[in-house]
Amino acid sequence: MATDFEGSLPVQTARDDEFKIILVDGDSGSDATQKLEINANSAAKTYVTSHDNNNLFIDSDGSIKANVTIDSASQDLICSYEESEDVAKNAEVEHDYIITDTKTFIGCSVLVGARGAVKVTLGSFDGTDFTKLASWYQLPASNETKSFKNIKYLGDGTKAIRIKVKNLDQTTDIMTTLQGEEE
Repeated sequence: MATDFEGSLPVQTARDDEFKIILVDGDSGSDATQKLEINANSAAKTYVTSHDNNNLFIDSDGSIKANVTIDSASQDLICSYEESEDVAKNAEVEHDYIITDTKTFIGCSVLVGARGAVKVTLGSFDGTDFTKLASWYQLPASNETKSFKNIKYLGDGTKAIRIKVKNLDQTTDIMTTLQGEEE
């Protein structure tokens, strides 16, 4: 039985768990690549079938269950770490991540660790000019992660994402981690 969603679909069962409603994409029926299944107990599951027939099940609680391989061949995950020891008060350290030639650096998270207070500045560096994208002060030993999803920067083998950290306190070690993706 089918419905056009402008009307209703009457259902009557003797037991609560006796029926399922499955909504599919278009007229694809059992060959659907995307399905929404609603059980009589109001549990909903989403199914996405890939080209190799692996199913991805997303339960109503948001959990994902399946034997699925996600194709990340076009994206490289970046995790660049640097540590500077015994940085004097008012001194500044720089952490550069050189973007791979012809790749685009997308989004990033910055983690800065220091025992003292620091000023952090994130930006792009083209070999000559530094362009500030964000700046913040970090309290002693807070080790905060800041995320910037809107950053996109095309690399040429010399362009960099740069983190500048100025020590505002006593001599300390400063650790920086830059995470993002290149595609």
